[in-house]
Amino acid sequence: MSEFKGVQLKRSIVPAAVPSAAQLVDGELAINLVDQKLYSKDNSGNVFQVKGAVESITGSVLTSILSAVYPVGSLYTNADVNTNPATLLGFGTWVEFGAGRVIVGQNTSDTSFDVLGETGGSKDAIVVSHTHSVTDPGHSHSSFVQTQIGGTSSGPDANWWRKDASSTGSATTGISIASAGSSGTNANLPPYIVVKMWKRTA
Repeated sequence: MSEFKGVQLKRSIVPAAVPSAAQLVDGELAINLVDQKLYSKDNSGNVFQVKGAVESITGSVLTSILSAVYPVGSLYTNADVNTNPATLLGFGTWVEFGAGRVIVGQNTSDTSFDVLGETGGSKDAIVVSHTHSVTDPGHSHSSFVQTQIGGTSSGPDANWWRKDASSTGSATTGISIASAGSSGTNANLPPYIVVKMWKRTA
């Protein structure tokens, strides 16, 4: 009695060889050991590649799973590839989304972030309304009066006068307000990294 070697399939070691319908009965399996492809025949006499059928089913199931993971409105990001997800994932309609913007979570109690899809903000810094105060440390002014020495305003001494100082000492205060700070261009940007981002629309 010979040793049992298990179930044996019709097989071939010829590259690209495919069994004919005459070589198989319905449901019988044949394998090409070089191509690593498995074949069978249906009850209508058609030879088909079993491995290909399994791959087709697997691809369909995988697409359904991914479609459920990425429903309409979902975002897809990629840090290295800029290919449209419709090509990469094999389903859906995708449009580029959020160019030059960061994403923030919805906050219904804050009017800046309460509506989905709302945009705002600026990458350039602005000067917030404010006031400046200036303090004068105090100062005095010198003044004097002129007293006529003698004569009358129309007589020979009319042009002679004496200056009597009424106060002494003086102080001056120079006040200047200097500008400070630097350019506000691109001054509001948070730490960031650039990725390709897409939104599924259908």
